Amino acid sequence: MDTLADVKSSDQPSSCCSEDAYIVTVSGDFSTAIENGAGGYFMVVPYANVSNTMVPLPLGTMTTKVVDVTTGSATRIKQDLKMTMSQADANKMATDSSYDPVIIKSIIRALNNAAYKEEFFKILEKTVAAVTSRRLDNDGRRLAAHSTHELKVKYEALLPSDVPVIETSSINTTALTAALNDESTKAGIPVTVASAAAETVEVVGTVGGSGSGQNTDGAHRVAGSILASFAAVLLALAGQLTLA
Repeated sequence: MDTLADVKSSDQPSSCCSEDAYIVTVSGDFSTAIENGAGGYFMVVPYANVSNTMVPLPLGTMTTKVVDVTTGSATRIKQDLKMTMSQADANKMATDSSYDPVIIKSIIRALNNAAYKEEFFKILEKTVAAVTSRRLDNDGRRLAAHSTHELKVKYEALLPSDVPVIETSSINTTALTAALNDESTKAGIPVTVASAAAETVEVVGTVGGSGSGQNTDGAHRVAGSILASFAAVLLALAGQLTLA
């Protein structure tokens, strides 16, 4: 049994209940049972932080059976996005993982192509930096209150072979700005983004291929209900269900 990811619970208030409040996208080498075609399962397990030690609880929500796709391929890309906003909003978005689905939904809206699915995307890193005074002067006073800091987001996308590879110019940054404001409001965790920019896309490589035991030709998305007061870990289970 392997731990694939851990997600901290959000400290932002929201109305109950949203199945997409927490989304984890996982990719890589899974258990032998999944990769040889027998299939396996993922489980979302709440945990408590006891003296800085992650203690999983003996319960969880299990996915349906996952069977590896052994044909086809996928292209893995990475890209940095920069978003200007207030320091308070930038810090909230950087430290709260409940903003990750907001960012992913906004990226998809900015790509404006139904071929892109949320499960293809994963947020890798979020950092905050102050915007230089020269840039603030160029923007003018009207935007200064919402443009003091910059949130830099590094995301990864694992795109199946029938989905267009994202290029540097693929993201409409005006649409991204509007989508971030709209999606954060709809999620009940509003922020004000003044502008956004997209940096050069890095094509990391291609994964997958024909034959047994290859990587899946896409990413597997897991979304499940968990107790709001706990964070959660995602476990990969082969064969029958077992509890940690």
